[in-house]
Amino acid sequence: MEHSDYPAPHDAWRAQKPAAGRLTLDHCAHFVPDIERASAALARLGFTLTPFSAQHHRMTPSEPLVPAGTGNRCIMLRRGYLEFLTPTADTPIAGRLRAAIHRYTGPHLVCFGVADAGAAHAHLASEGFDPLPVVALERQIGTPAGEDTARFAVVRTPPDKMPEGRIQFVEHRTPELLWQERWLAHANRAVGLDAAILCVANPAAVAARYARFTGLPTEKHDGAWRLATAHGALLFLDPDDCAR
Repeated sequence: MEHSDYPAPHDAWRAQKPAAGRLTLDHCAHFVPDIERASAALARLGFTLTPFSAQHHRMTPSEPLVPAGTGNRCIMLRRGYLEFLTPTADTPIAGRLRAAIHRYTGPHLVCFGVADAGAAHAHLASEGFDPLPVVALERQIGTPAGEDTARFAVVRTPPDKMPEGRIQFVEHRTPELLWQERWLAHANRAVGLDAAILCVANPAAVAARYARFTGLPTEKHDGAWRLATAHGALLFLDPDDCAR
């Protein structure tokens, strides 16, 4: 796409949160054991990265905010973003991150953006995905005016419900803090997250499950099953098609 098809950098944050009842391909995350090596490799590829940020979470509204044992750096784009997550302590979430990294270093997470985390949770429950309680996530983030707190609400399911990886929903409560104009210019001219490809043994069956998960239709398109969101899509391919 031409850059004119994307929101202007100063206005990018307004385009991230979808309207009620709609979804976006919000971000994909790579799990990495060494954030410094990953950062150096990404910089060589021409990406601008956000500073490292430690994550905190609150499992229920009444519980205190505690360290998640994970941290990230991000590549912010005019539509969507890429996240690079690393474990930083011995916590249950960090343990799951390490287990995924033991399988392979790379993309393990696809996240859909929603306007209302509670509504997304209710949808997953109605479709039999047994969603976990909505988690409030926070992390400190620098701004031109000083330090601030980025806030999110995340909806996840038990791992066996979506075995391809950590497939989840997020409600951004402070998108203006993430999509800062100073982080949107990349030497390689990257501007948007247009699609994520899932390599699976049975694309038709997996695409049907993701249709139930998201409430969005899937269709066969150019040899691949495709699920389109308000911006960004998932493509489901078998290993032979992926190799080609």
